[in-house]
Amino acid sequence: MGCGSSTQAAPAVAPEEMPDVAAKSLPSQEQARPIAGATTATPANSVNHGAGPKPMPFAIMRNCHETIRQSFHKELDAALEADDLNKFDTHFQDLKRGLAFHTKLEEHNGFFAFLDHKYDNVTQKAGLWDLHKEELELEAAVDAAMEKKDMKEVKSAYEALKTHTLDHLTEEEKVMMPKIKDIGTEVKFDPLEMGRIFNESILRNNFGDGQEMAWFVSWNARILAKHGSTSSPDGFTAMRTFVWGCQYACTEEQWDAIWPTVKKDLTIYFPEMYEKLQEENDIEGRGKVEISADESDVWC
Repeated sequence: MGCGSSTQAAPAVAPEEMPDVAAKSLPSQEQARPIAGATTATPANSVNHGAGPKPMPFAIMRNCHETIRQSFHKELDAALEADDLNKFDTHFQDLKRGLAFHTKLEEHNGFFAFLDHKYDNVTQKAGLWDLHKEELELEAAVDAAMEKKDMKEVKSAYEALKTHTLDHLTEEEKVMMPKIKDIGTEVKFDPLEMGRIFNESILRNNFGDGQEMAWFVSWNARILAKHGSTSSPDGFTAMRTFVWGCQYACTEEQWDAIWPTVKKDLTIYFPEMYEKLQEENDIEGRGKVEISADESDVWC
């Protein structure tokens, strides 16, 4: 039902660029809602997380914003400060690819349509769709400057893109965060229910063969593990929030399709974090969503 890209994965960031990050325990977290269609996961999937950290399926959307921010602040800024256009281009191409898939999850029968369907066209009224069009034009300007290898022009085009994108993320969060909280309240922030909602209304429409989703999850995991996020500067916490949320948003087949890529990168660049993730969260276990055979019930 999806139409994901089948492009080959870009090379991961070199190991020497990946510093060790001390792992800390996660604080309690929130998640989000139901929709007609799939059944809730079976009791075998059910886990009582008690008062400890809980998986957050909608972190796929929100924590990708943190990856984008850290890509700008920690990767791209540093490359330009060093006048290293080759390193800048490597990170910039990754950023564009990540932004493209993130946008797809929002626009292609995805998160924006889901929120508009439930909340009276809330994203259209906020003008969120138009922000993506402007972003593409600004990305093209950076590529054009890179073609000329004009450092001054690259920096100018990049600053315009960076300012627009960071403002864009803030505008999206003003709309989506209260709505995710509302959705979560409806289902008592049950991770299984929120994963089912995310899968039915967003992920299954965009999963395709899983190749691009696998790259996307790995990219987010690597950036968050390396740099943390604004709310979780500890890399393990930031990475776990994203990856564990993905496991709860995927069916067994989907998780089997994307996990080998993510596991490979984490074991290469962050082996201690990976071992901790597996020990504490059984991340190699099955995806948690079970889809109803009756697809006619699923809103998409």
